[in-house]
Amino acid sequence: MNPAGPRYTARGEFFLCIARALAVPDPDGAYNAFTRYLADDLAELGRELGYRIDDEIAALRASLNGMPDGLALLQLYAGLFLTPPVPVHLNAVVYLDDAVLGGSEFAMQQLYARHGLARRDDFRDLPGHVTAQLEFVSELFGRAAERMRAAAAMDALAHAAEARRFLAAFPHRWLPPMQAALARACRDRSLATPYLHLINVLRNAIEAEIAQDARHSADDVVASYPVGSTRGIGEPSAEDLAEIAVRLEAHGLSFDHVRARPEWSDEVFTRYCANLAAIAYD
Repeated sequence: MNPAGPRYTARGEFFLCIARALAVPDPDGAYNAFTRYLADDLAELGRELGYRIDDEIAALRASLNGMPDGLALLQLYAGLFLTPPVPVHLNAVVYLDDAVLGGSEFAMQQLYARHGLARRDDFRDLPGHVTAQLEFVSELFGRAAERMRAAAAMDALAHAAEARRFLAAFPHRWLPPMQAALARACRDRSLATPYLHLINVLRNAIEAEIAQDARHSADDVVASYPVGSTRGIGEPSAEDLAEIAVRLEAHGLSFDHVRARPEWSDEVFTRYCANLAAIAYD
């Protein structure tokens, strides 16, 4: 089995777990999922993905021990995220733009649309809601896994890179102020802390994903090319065109005009893609 596919699947499942945990809890069904299974699921996925979240998972487990039933979970959620004056905003663009319907929210809408995703009719929250953002990341990693299973390594890498770019552009920026607001609300209102530990888990995972993307970039492959390649010296080489094609595809753009160049080589492009796929397995 291709080893990168299962890791992309695990990433999608991890972010989907947290997305659902941050949605409004159903006092009946959500209680068991949150208190009995969430910590176990996140711990297992975290170990598979190499996230350093063990301490926060342990704290999450401990904080859930004092949650007697679904009503108590719903009351905690309402006290943190719903009851005015709301101490913590789950429509996280508030932390980026100081308001809803700002530039960040519009940018998210454009990204969702670009990937063919539309908000469900029964989903009342805005695109900047934490659940919507993490579901989008989960969808991108899921698509990466599907493309890897279909032996389309470059498509898989493009979807995974898009997921990490989104994490860096939005959640990585709003998590620190949200984390601070949660800690303050739990302290000032003497509330239980499972949601604080859940956000800490999310932040650690996102930092790990962004760090991995920084280590495994197309530049790792380009560095192995001969001196002068990709430097704009003379006519472009087949290696130059392979790099350009990969970067265009990663941004969802056509590279047919690059393929039409006389210097184009399917063999070089295939080798470039194979090198990138090898990097993705690390």
